[in-house]
Amino acid sequence: MTEISVYYMLLYSASSIYIYLPKYLQQGAHLTVEQNGAAQAIGPLVALVMPFIWGQIADKSQSRNAVWATVLAGTAAAVFFIPLSHRFVYIACVLACVSIFQTSVMPLSDSVCTEICTQKKWDFGKLRSFAPLSYAACTFLAGAVLRMDKPDIFIAYALLALAALIPALRLPKVPGYQSFKPKAPFYKLFTNKPLVILFIFTFCVYLTSSYYYSFFLLYFTSPGVGGSTAAFGICNALASLAEFPTMIYIDRVVRRVGVPKVFLCALIVLAVRWVLLGSVSNPAALILINMLHGCSFACISYCVITYINEYVQLEFKASGQTFNGVICLGVTKIIGSAGGGYLTGRFGYQAVFVAMGIFIACVAVIYALLVPRIERYGVKPGAERGL
Repeated sequence: MTEISVYYMLLYSASSIYIYLPKYLQQGAHLTVEQNGAAQAIGPLVALVMPFIWGQIADKSQSRNAVWATVLAGTAAAVFFIPLSHRFVYIACVLACVSIFQTSVMPLSDSVCTEICTQKKWDFGKLRSFAPLSYAACTFLAGAVLRMDKPDIFIAYALLALAALIPALRLPKVPGYQSFKPKAPFYKLFTNKPLVILFIFTFCVYLTSSYYYSFFLLYFTSPGVGGSTAAFGICNALASLAEFPTMIYIDRVVRRVGVPKVFLCALIVLAVRWVLLGSVSNPAALILINMLHGCSFACISYCVITYINEYVQLEFKASGQTFNGVICLGVTKIIGSAGGGYLTGRFGYQAVFVAMGIFIACVAVIYALLVPRIERYGVKPGAERGL
């Protein structure tokens, strides 16, 4: 139990530092906004393929833990190469190499850890609840201490990722179910209709969140807002802290009212969050608004991860999580980074955020109309099967 908590704390700490990548590309590598977006979009092209491959390897492996450890170690090694050159083409190619491993770390982590929690009857949400605390502390320290024009963030990220290997390797072995069962074709994963619906709407969410993670730091520190990197660290820290109560209680709420209604409420909050972020230009106000992260994106992410673990066919436990990674870090990251860079250059940060809020509001309306149909598939509060 302790190993899972410690692992997620270290992994979230590393992630909290890597979010400063856009600032390094701006200040350290001196890329333009368009180049910044394009560089971040090229890496996720790899994520269209690699999570499928790693997921299939994990499902057919006698130890999903070994595959998970491989991608974690590969990520730690690859990030060291990012700051060795400031050339745009070099940076884009290295980010693509990092994505070979990095895009599958979280899905494989969730695949193994949720499986262990199910077997041991542990509350996955509570075990993961301490991760936002470490994320908050590290993102604040990174913003206040690390230099964005130096390779500091990559050294810190790599060391934390390597440290996360220690608790990861101590966890019980979880096999891939196709290692001792007949091989099942991947398309069988999509015979689960509630899952397909969930993936479609999750795609819409990640489309907007990809823009947020690529450009919110640049927006917050732009002349129009005037926030400092240290203030952004505080902003990100408080947003992460807002996850803590969510992770403590969300499992209980989901079991009481069901994933569809929790997912819908989170969509509504996310729409409000995007509109408000694009409507104000005061750093203090943006910090407060961003705390809606805890009951918006964090809830959506938890719903998807939990559903895949509990209701997807055994043969696709890892593949289901990595396909979610494809949506999260692949297709939507490309569109959010490259398309977001173009839209920002033409319309500005605030207009894009407001447009994202309107888009998610429309998505929420459509999903609300589908909730009764989803529940007819057998998805009801307390149901043992279904979304």
